[in-house]
Amino acid sequence: MNVRRVESISAQLEEASSTGDSVEDELEMATVRHRPEALELLEAQSKFTKKELQILYRGFKNECPSGVVNEETFKEIYSQFFPQGDSTTYAHFLFNAFDTDHNGAVSFE
Repeated sequence: MNVRRVESISAQLEEASSTGDSVEDELEMATVRHRPEALELLEAQSKFTKKELQILYRGFKNECPSGVVNEETFKEIYSQFFPQGDSTTYAHFLFNAFDTDHNGAVSFE
């Protein structure tokens, strides 16, 4: 887990304890959802504009509300682009290329 994510979770936990919310509920929500890093960083890395990234992210969140996608869901989404054939083998290789930390999930970044 990166430092920014840990700091974000810590801040949410502090806020929850000061507002009376359950710390366990806040921790669960913080670990289930994934938010992308700063848009500026994604813009620099991808060469997409801020507006393009927002549109892409909305589409990603529609398909993957948690902010991450597992391999099976990735294959289902990918197959929609190639309805005439079986794309599962290629989707498997693509997923593995995107899953650089090999945790079985791919985020928007």
